[in-house]
Amino acid sequence: MSHDSAELYRRRPAVLDGPLRRRAGAGVRQPAVRVLRGPDPREHRRAAVRLFPALPAFDIMYASKACANLAVLDVVRRAGCGVEINSGGELYKALRTGFAPAQIVFNGVSKSTAEVEFAVETGIHSLNVDSLAELERIIAVAGARGLQAGVTLRLVPSVMGGTVAGFETGHAGSKFGMLVSELDAAAALLSRHAAAVRFRGFHFHVGSQVVNPAAFADGLEVVLRAAVELHARTGLKPECINMGGGFPIPLVPDGQLPTHRDGSRLPPALEQLLLGQLSLAEVAARTAAVWDRTAGDVIPRHATRVLIEPGRRVVGDAGLLLTRIESRKTRRDGAQWLMIDAGFNTLPETLWYDWYYHAVSATRHDCPHDAPFRLGGPLCDTGDSQHDERGTGKLPDVRRLPAATAVGDVLAVLGAGAYAIEQQNNYNGRPRAAAILLRGAEVVPIARRETYSDLVARELWP
Repeated sequence: MSHDSAELYRRRPAVLDGPLRRRAGAGVRQPAVRVLRGPDPREHRRAAVRLFPALPAFDIMYASKACANLAVLDVVRRAGCGVEINSGGELYKALRTGFAPAQIVFNGVSKSTAEVEFAVETGIHSLNVDSLAELERIIAVAGARGLQAGVTLRLVPSVMGGTVAGFETGHAGSKFGMLVSELDAAAALLSRHAAAVRFRGFHFHVGSQVVNPAAFADGLEVVLRAAVELHARTGLKPECINMGGGFPIPLVPDGQLPTHRDGSRLPPALEQLLLGQLSLAEVAARTAAVWDRTAGDVIPRHATRVLIEPGRRVVGDAGLLLTRIESRKTRRDGAQWLMIDAGFNTLPETLWYDWYYHAVSATRHDCPHDAPFRLGGPLCDTGDSQHDERGTGKLPDVRRLPAATAVGDVLAVLGAGAYAIEQQNNYNGRPRAAAILLRGAEVVPIARRETYSDLVARELWP
């Protein structure tokens, strides 16, 4: 996969002195998320061909929770991909962008009746059923309307993806999916209400930023074994297997792993997550071997459609965040602090998951990045920082930037194409950032910066 953020770093004299930097200095207020050149889902489709070389039928269902901006969704749609949604709002945006109902799958652990009604009446490809209670709700909604809803059963594979705790979605203690032991009850409902629900297959998901190729094969093996056993008992046979997403991106350019102020390194497992390397060839080999060994002729891989749901992999490394340095200070221990105007209101995953975003100087991009700094955000919260403020050991205790970095300089925070736009919030009364799309030298606004008036637009004052 290409790494647009890394390319930005390697080509920083050409890129940062080009349209991006001119735009940054032309009155565009920071923080602002920039999506470089737009994501290229066509490349991911080609990669999927390599990933599943023996499968004649597969679909990429872009995980819109990563970035559901209409302009980004349109890029994905035009590339021929489908879309995975997690709410009625995301369904509305997908339809407004022009996705056909048959291109849409609906995930989510807590679908409301209104959302199920919306999906069933729209006639989407499938709802990924997360519980028996949800299946009963879908049956009731579809039956009352004389419609048939496509469903896939999301199973818990009891597999650890080896990623950060907040990204683990496939283990037995997670909130996601149905237990294999519940399949017989689900099959009875499907059989009894065949006019209201059409069984399309199975779904599973092992996590996000998963660098262990065995996790995907292990999850698939659990699902296929359950599918074969269910077929033997009930005759139900899947049309498709949805393997979810979780494919990683590199979070550091050119393998430049961060270190602590004293030069010590992060734990090896965290460094592997930052490098974000996953051998597609090994995933393909393990997947094919597991399928043939487990499903054999019962569920032949040549006759079964495979769905994958990449999100971060599609847009994560296509975007960056520009943030301005508003203050610089020195502490008694000699630590140099840079106070930036983007906090966890703009990059919430920093606080939620101790997520690492690599920062480079857009102003001094041609200078060595070798001086240690601590980055603090603008929020009235001690946790609003870009280093290991809480002593978790999951982040470096400093960031490396040019020694001459000064107030007014602009930093480019890489790898911010996924979730940054979607998760922004107004904490401390801060308007959400603007977003622009770069098409070559063309700068296309795709989300305006909020105003103070927007902060009170929804509020009622009796």
